[in-house]
Amino acid sequence: MKAKIACKRSVDLLGAVVKVGNIARCATLLIALCTGFVKPSLATDFPMKPVRLEVGFPPTGGTDVIARLIANGLSEKWAHPVVVENRVGAEGTIASEFVSRAQPDGHTLLIVNASFAIPPPFKVAFDPIKSFELVTLMATQPAVLVVSPSLKVQNLKDLIALAKAKPGLLTYGSSGYRTEPTLKMAQFLQRTGARMLNVPYRGTGPIITAIMGSEVDMTIIPINTVLQLINSGQVKALAVSTMSRSPILPTIETIEEAGDLKGFDAGTWYGALAPKGVPKEVIQRIHDDIESIVRSPSVAQSLKAQGFIPLPSQTPEALEAQLAGDVKRLTAIIESLEHK
Repeated sequence: MKAKIACKRSVDLLGAVVKVGNIARCATLLIALCTGFVKPSLATDFPMKPVRLEVGFPPTGGTDVIARLIANGLSEKWAHPVVVENRVGAEGTIASEFVSRAQPDGHTLLIVNASFAIPPPFKVAFDPIKSFELVTLMATQPAVLVVSPSLKVQNLKDLIALAKAKPGLLTYGSSGYRTEPTLKMAQFLQRTGARMLNVPYRGTGPIITAIMGSEVDMTIIPINTVLQLINSGQVKALAVSTMSRSPILPTIETIEEAGDLKGFDAGTWYGALAPKGVPKEVIQRIHDDIESIVRSPSVAQSLKAQGFIPLPSQTPEALEAQLAGDVKRLTAIIESLEHK
């Protein structure tokens, strides 16, 4: 079929070239087109086989949710299977390393969240920027600062004032100092000048249980993990971590608003990457198609219902700027925590 199309195009070109009398050039062009020596655009041909979206985290998490929404949309758009593979382990680095070594043809992609910018405590065989082609930012998701119902504070300013009045007395739950919620909490403490005691737990589930039971006073945690508990009054939400309010908690102020902390932004972003060396026209095709899916009414509505905020049109350069800025900022926070 492609050969027939190429030959049809050659006939059109033939007529144009004959008009200027270049018969030899016309014959050469005709042979090249019909025999495949002049190839059509890589972006037009892409994809030529099933595409894999690699996710470094278990199913049902935020990264997995977005990956599956994107995979469904791309499967329909590309008329090729697009499958999600959860390559879990080593804080997401197993999936990242796998994609960094994949064939650079666009058929293996990596879906990441903001934790991709956290420098791991062990050596890895890839660089978060240099080893990948950055495709696009897709969405953000606010975290929420929640406190135990027994803590006698009514708002975020009350909490900050109490923490400053009693330095080191209030406690917050974390799941390790290199995790995203903990670094958000560290960012909050640095901005406010407050001091609190870090109490580590094995994951978000035990942290939530500890806050409900007043074992610890507070934490910053993804909204979708505590939404029902907030609505039932089992934990108290004081503020969300992004510059804009959450679509599923619209009455809860941002940390910037509630704490008078200008420019405070600690949301979780989600992006798509490809192995280094994928042709630019293929990257552009993937970028354009992912963006059209994220901005489609059905996907945007689904994302908002689950606490995500779809982003307006983004360039690969925007993802690079976000990633580079976060690597620098989070590295500095980690170093400050290690030297305490």
